[in-house]
Amino acid sequence: METTVVSNEEIELSLPYFSKWNVESHTALFQTMEAYVALLNESGIHQQLDGFSSMYKQELNQIQKEPVEVPIMVQKKPLSSLSFYKLLELIELLQDSQTQEVYFQVVEGQSTNSMRQKGLTNLHAHDLLNNVKRKHIITVFDQLQHLNLITKNSRGFTLTPKGRRIYQLLTAKHASAS
Repeated sequence: METTVVSNEEIELSLPYFSKWNVESHTALFQTMEAYVALLNESGIHQQLDGFSSMYKQELNQIQKEPVEVPIMVQKKPLSSLSFYKLLELIELLQDSQTQEVYFQVVEGQSTNSMRQKGLTNLHAHDLLNNVKRKHIITVFDQLQHLNLITKNSRGFTLTPKGRRIYQLLTAKHASAS
């Protein structure tokens, strides 16, 4: 019977490391390697990984196309990518913890004592749409809902799974830009 004894240390690619191996026969080593490759082929790991990879690539392509096709409009002007990111960030940070009125006050740039105490005046979205009337701000939030990026709850707003994925993509984009 052929045996192969391999050191149980951490693998390193060096001659001294391989010299510690006790391989009585190279055929035993090749048989072990062939058994491993056969096991990988039987389990279909390659096919599963390829399937996951193509599925995520398709989803990413779809997500990247959608925001470009339908821009968020503010008084007939498209919302910039950075402003769009700040709105999604606001919704992600507050996550239904404040009333809808507070979301509107933050983007309008209002600064009440209560808002300052809660740190809402320090958010990136604070004062984002300060030159825009309230009805247009509400329209922006309605557009986000219509695109299935946010949901309106009894208390505030939350990101949908689609909105969260877009927010994560924009987070990566704006983090690499700064």
